[in-house]
Amino acid sequence: MRAHLARHGWDVVALSRGQREVPDELNAHGIEHRTIDREDAGALRGALGGDVDVLIDVVAFTADHAAEPLELDGQVGSVVAISSASVHADALGRTLDESADEPSFPELPVPIAETQTTVRPGPETYSTLKVALKQTLLEQDVVPATGAATVRDPWTRGASRVRVVGHRAGP
Repeated sequence: MRAHLARHGWDVVALSRGQREVPDELNAHGIEHRTIDREDAGALRGALGGDVDVLIDVVAFTADHAAEPLELDGQVGSVVAISSASVHADALGRTLDESADEPSFPELPVPIAETQTTVRPGPETYSTLKVALKQTLLEQDVVPATGAATVRDPWTRGASRVRVVGHRAGP
């Protein structure tokens, strides 16, 4: 995603905890990398270094993570947060969190509509945390990108936290 944005005229800054070497692909496209820890209060504001047109958060999973960019009123034009298919339950109440084998897997429609039932928000599981994130964003008229079962990127494996921040290049 970062390289795609850079190839299409965006000035891109990638933010992470810096636990992995920056891939050559990012350097080749002139993508700047800044190291931050999202758990440090004020780290995002400092890392942005000014106004940005869009902040794409691919790893946010708590209501606090949703609140962080929303507190940057006027500094961020748009916020895109990637949600997860795991926030949804099927008609029988089955979710991805509880599925242990094929019969226990939820039967979710493709694509998953915004009207699909979700789990209740809370601190219990990845899914309940993600639903709290989603509800916090929706309350502020930010629509998270939903339905992603996985986000695959060689640079975001494991616990790496990545933010893609974009500025449209030129006038």
